[in-house]
Amino acid sequence: MDTGIRAYPLSLTGLMPDNTSRMSCRGQRLYHPLSCATWSEYTVIDVNYLVKVDPSINPAHGSFISCGFSICYGAAWKEAKVESGSSVVVFGLGAVGLGVISVAKMLGATKIIGIDINDMKREKGEAFGMTHFINSKLTDGLGVNFSFECTGVGPLLTESLEATKVV
Repeated sequence: MDTGIRAYPLSLTGLMPDNTSRMSCRGQRLYHPLSCATWSEYTVIDVNYLVKVDPSINPAHGSFISCGFSICYGAAWKEAKVESGSSVVVFGLGAVGLGVISVAKMLGATKIIGIDINDMKREKGEAFGMTHFINSKLTDGLGVNFSFECTGVGPLLTESLEATKVV
């Protein structure tokens, strides 16, 4: 049975599937991560990685919701399968973290804790559905059901794991 789903090989060489680069700067070949180049004025990509953006969307907002937001949106929804009534903690409130907050709210999480070292991110987190904001731990030692580390800072991975409940 053909499901219509196609798997495309992921290349970590920094080159396109045909081993070429579609980018250069002053004659020097540039490499692009995951077979995709996103931060350039013009680029050529494999059609399988292309998503058309509505032209009415401000490019600054389109950039914001592109990679980081959508990847973690899918991770929280399709991989972690956040459940209604659950608690979630999100480490880092950039585009990636806001994507997690958004889907956690959509799926009915009742406690969404945003953790960031920047207090100015509270307002943005709340706009996406965050219910609590902290710069330190807020689970009274009990832990949360789901925890997402969204900064890429190694030591926070341990903090993120330690914030979850032992089931």
